[in-house]
Amino acid sequence: MTAVFAEFDLIKTWNKQMAETAILKRHSMTGMLCLLSCWLPWPFSNVDLIVDAVGLNFLREKQRCLFLTFQSPLSLPDDVQLSPSHRSNKRLRMLPGSYFHYQPLPPNAPGKPPRVRCCIEALIEPDMHMPSFLVSFVLQVLAPFFFSTVSGLLKRAFKNQADPLPQRMIQKPKLYDIISSSAREAMANQEDSPAGHA
Repeated sequence: MTAVFAEFDLIKTWNKQMAETAILKRHSMTGMLCLLSCWLPWPFSNVDLIVDAVGLNFLREKQRCLFLTFQSPLSLPDDVQLSPSHRSNKRLRMLPGSYFHYQPLPPNAPGKPPRVRCCIEALIEPDMHMPSFLVSFVLQVLAPFFFSTVSGLLKRAFKNQADPLPQRMIQKPKLYDIISSSAREAMANQEDSPAGHA
């Protein structure tokens, strides 16, 4: 799960709803400025979302979770320039308080794979009228589609070490070794965990 979101620029390779995903600037090993250009159904044009994201590792704390905060910056850094096509796009704003939280859970039966419990809260200022049918489309169509897409990705993307996500993990051993060891420790210390989502 960490690789799925930390390797932000690869999202467009497995989620076809995304017209573009790019890392505009890296602030640190776990902090980055990202661009996401999302497909919307006709008659709407694609919209852009630019967010500053920071990952926090609480796996060795009592929370035993990874926490990702994200919000849109008020302005772009001087050394970040968007292409002309993006300057004319409609832009959404992610508001402070938006986050992604996930917690590794041990298998629910011997021989089964580990699980993960996820929660996401996105506070968005659309800067445009959002008709009720579009809200329903996002909640009833895109959200389940995104869940099934990520679930399918997790089942197939890490079987071959030559694939893009495993390769990125190999190239960044410091980050992923820390997360892997912390997650194993968190699962080993987990007691009477409620069922989570695979």
